[in-house]
Amino acid sequence: MPSCEILINNINIDLSKLEYKNFALTTSCPAQSHRDPSLWQHLFNESEGTLLHIGETRFKDQDDWFFCYDLLLDIGLLRFKFKPAVWSELKKLIDYLIKTSKNNKIIFTTDYQFGGKKFIYKPIKLKKFIKLHDTKGLKFNSWVEII
Repeated sequence: MPSCEILINNINIDLSKLEYKNFALTTSCPAQSHRDPSLWQHLFNESEGTLLHIGETRFKDQDDWFFCYDLLLDIGLLRFKFKPAVWSELKKLIDYLIKTSKNNKIIFTTDYQFGGKKFIYKPIKLKKFIKLHDTKGLKFNSWVEII
């Protein structure tokens, strides 16, 4: 099952202040992916940040199974978009995380066993990330630094 995770360099984040109802969040610090094996764990190990795991709402009160399959629209060519209600809330969360991070950036990652080769984007601004999602969709198995 696919995972979507956000790495942020701010260990003082208070998720209870955030409003979202179309997905669930859990955190790990130090950053530990829910995928095993993970495409990105070696890079998470080099960070001092917190990893936010984005999952389906049915996982709100558990940490063992946590994935985001039902939040996504598979648009083919190993790309996906978030369902509209999820995307609306997720854009706000990402904006908030960038503004509250110590280095004014986040890393957005996806990891999916059927997602093809891993891909690292050049750093992009949030507006460009949103446009990429809305037009072409995001690549599975990607690492995106959003500033």
